[in-house]
Amino acid sequence: MSLPGDRFSPEVDATGPAPPADTVDLLPIYCRHGVTWSWVDYEGGYVCDDPAHHEGPPATMVGAIPEDHQPTFAHPPNDAQREALEAEDARRRVERLTDRVNKLTRG
Repeated sequence: MSLPGDRFSPEVDATGPAPPADTVDLLPIYCRHGVTWSWVDYEGGYVCDDPAHHEGPPATMVGAIPEDHQPTFAHPPNDAQREALEAEDARRRVERLTDRVNKLTRG
């Protein structure tokens, strides 16, 4: 008896015609708004599937595009993730307001 991992097909063999990582289709990912981003090979990154939502450079790494549109989820965000994102947004608003007040009062 052998385990399934001992019976890899020739297509996924690293010594085959192309390394598996070069030929695999990447799954879409989601931004915080639940919009899908698909890997576009010729663009070299993930591109938003809804141009009205975000039209900009492809995402190649977290932090490369504005925070509101970063595609960081493997599935559409669930309720707990949305609540955490809203709390994070509220914290950032308070920090920006505090910074502005400090600049105005302290010069």
